[in-house]
Amino acid sequence: MTLPAPKQPSTGVGHLVIVLLVAFIFLWFLPVHGFPGAFPSLEANQGLPHVCNVLQIMTIAMLLALPWLALVELTAGSWPGIKLMPKRVAVGIVDTVFIVIAAVITLALIYGAASAGLISMVPGASAWQNTQVFALTWGAFVFVTTLFFCLQWGSWPISAKKLHPAAALAAGYVIVLIFGTLFWYITIANPPPFLAHPVPAMQAPMVLAALLAVVVPEILWAAPFTFNMYPFIKLKPGLSGLVATIVLVIAGLILFFVLEAVYVAMGMTELNAYFKILGGFASTIACVVVLHFTGFDNLPGAKYGQPKGGLINLVIVAVFSAIWYLILHAFFAPYFAGLPTVPGLGSISEVFIDQAIIYMNLCAVAPVALIHYGMWLRVPLSPPPPPPAPPEK
Repeated sequence: MTLPAPKQPSTGVGHLVIVLLVAFIFLWFLPVHGFPGAFPSLEANQGLPHVCNVLQIMTIAMLLALPWLALVELTAGSWPGIKLMPKRVAVGIVDTVFIVIAAVITLALIYGAASAGLISMVPGASAWQNTQVFALTWGAFVFVTTLFFCLQWGSWPISAKKLHPAAALAAGYVIVLIFGTLFWYITIANPPPFLAHPVPAMQAPMVLAALLAVVVPEILWAAPFTFNMYPFIKLKPGLSGLVATIVLVIAGLILFFVLEAVYVAMGMTELNAYFKILGGFASTIACVVVLHFTGFDNLPGAKYGQPKGGLINLVIVAVFSAIWYLILHAFFAPYFAGLPTVPGLGSISEVFIDQAIIYMNLCAVAPVALIHYGMWLRVPLSPPPPPPAPPEK
């Protein structure tokens, strides 16, 4: 049966409204200082015993859920919920519950390791504090590794095997776990001198800013987003992923160094520059790319071949990324007004604003959009169209 084409832009607008409504529920409980629903957090308790609460667990669990979300949808073919098709609500419930349980188990294992002294990120910190730092840094590397594995590599070589979806999901997670942990270890946990920041406290912000800068070209060129893996998709499976990974990582690192130099030249400190790359640039672009695909089906560029269609959509993404960032900055700024400017560190207000923007983009809006699109099949709106065909080789 051929499904009718989704009605646009009404489907995209409806999807956007649903996503933002759900995301703002998460926002109300944002576990940083100043928000109405937030319990005291690490930032609000400097010098005081840290409070572990459900909302902080929810925040970190969302980050840990992102690899599971990508693997369930792209490696396991929406297993286990796919067995309930065509009941879209049932599929959405089963898949969502599955990734939530997987994320909570992952977090519990990390906390157990920290409690046993196997994870010690901050000397003298509590088990929960070590859990937070580890989950945020290690989780980011596992997530980005998952993006490359699922989107650039097409889950190869697992996709070339006829595995049961559960086996494919498990094998995929093992792969991203191994490589993500390796990349985290050599950049965060034990960086060699040529990768180490002169100020140890700046190592994590620097590496995470570089990591998300890499995500910008990665997600723009990922299948099925803006450029749909053009021209890499013309290569053989495996080789296309390898070439794309090398090119896009190099492009992302160049982008990071250019942005850092530009922001510092504008008078920002390194810390402000790193958080501006994280919040004001990389996470915002990634979020808009996801929304453009999940809501508006990459239109109008999807009507054309590559690279024309990608270039048209790139302009759209650039314009709406700037608009979205200005909206978020204006929204968050009052919550952090009056925080001091610290010599050597810069504006603490801007750090907190960008931190909140990162949370909003990557732990609320983008995941909700992907869940509504991939797991709930845009209920109650028009279901997603078939994926775009690869270009002719």
